[in-house]
Amino acid sequence: MASYFPLRSICALLWMLSLTAWAASPTPANLDDELGRVISITYNSFPKSTASANLAEVRRQAEKAYQAKEYANVLQILATNNVFNAAYLNDAEMQAIVRVALQVYGNTLVEQLLVEAQQQANTQAEARLTFELARFYAANERWPEVTRLLGDNSLFEQLIPDNKAEAYVLQGTALQKQKKHREALRIYEKIPADSKHFRVAQLNLASANLRQEWWTDAHAAINNALKEHKNKRDALDYRLFTMLGYSQIQFGFYRDARESFRNVAISSEYAQRALLGLGVAALHQQDFIGALNAFDKLRAQPQRDISVAEAYLLSAFTLRQLEQFDAATGRYEEAIDYYQKLSTEITAQANNTAAIHFLRPEHSSDKLLRNNAVKIALLDGLNPTPQITHLKGKLSTESGQRVSELLREEKNAIDSYLSQSRFGLASLYDHK
Repeated sequence: MASYFPLRSICALLWMLSLTAWAASPTPANLDDELGRVISITYNSFPKSTASANLAEVRRQAEKAYQAKEYANVLQILATNNVFNAAYLNDAEMQAIVRVALQVYGNTLVEQLLVEAQQQANTQAEARLTFELARFYAANERWPEVTRLLGDNSLFEQLIPDNKAEAYVLQGTALQKQKKHREALRIYEKIPADSKHFRVAQLNLASANLRQEWWTDAHAAINNALKEHKNKRDALDYRLFTMLGYSQIQFGFYRDARESFRNVAISSEYAQRALLGLGVAALHQQDFIGALNAFDKLRAQPQRDISVAEAYLLSAFTLRQLEQFDAATGRYEEAIDYYQKLSTEITAQANNTAAIHFLRPEHSSDKLLRNNAVKIALLDGLNPTPQITHLKGKLSTESGQRVSELLREEKNAIDSYLSQSRFGLASLYDHK
């Protein structure tokens, strides 16, 4: 099969995207810190009960309010019951209370409580608070903070086994995000196979190995994770199979790749990405009928999705390889029309961001956008002050810039496919 740019570029792009979920640009630390100070000031402004609180009941109320997206009410419940009191450091419910508080960005309050625990030499409370803060900073992609908090390995021994394993995942991920892949590999190896966090660690381990082009170790890590969960497949397994399949394509194991993609359930969120990979692997094997079947199934999907979009170009290319030139001409014309409409729709969204539809699934779950939506909703529930209004404006601007960045990336991809479709059509006319 002749080397052809659409196949090479799409395959390389998909392999890179399969390594990790899209990493959102983190919110600048000054915005998070500013929000933390606002939350701390608001918390301290509420009148506090002098009676001892039933933290289990407080947690239940706060979690219920959070589930209802009453974020400001969560803060009021915590404040009224004066939960950030050093007297509660040894309460069995305190870690769960802290976790809820961090969901409404009470990180400044938790940092202050951590200092109290350290001053009391309460290592168990210190370990639990440190772990919850590390989880919070990881969720907001502040990786240096995660590394700072988890730098003292002696704290790990104070955690229950499940939290300890998750702490290793957080520490390894933070190192990985800071390009310290070899250090991350050593951390992931500390997580036992019977931990529920083992598969995530193996996924990250595989990603680190693939970035170093150590594909043998990467594939072994993925297979270890899949083996440990073979009786009941879930979304993480399907992501692992998809990642494995694109890696196998990248390193020339096309038959194995097709088998990996076939293990992805049709109902899975990775189904369309796997179907595209199945077609790409078939193309590499010059199984043009198999490839065309996969691409045609994607083209029949009603939703707008990047895998569906890529199938339009690749189906035309596949028909050309089959020397069905008239059919290929028609497909290129369909692709051109499809991409022109998509490009126009993406441009329109950039001017009206009220209801964004992203082509890439990882963009729809972008952490920065998701976190900022919670932050803005939280601030909306507080009594307005100039500082709160100003902070909301900065968060809204940041989200708008992120949306524009993601849409621009998608438009560039679609415009590239449009250009390649036009080139393919023109070359067919030259062939005739």
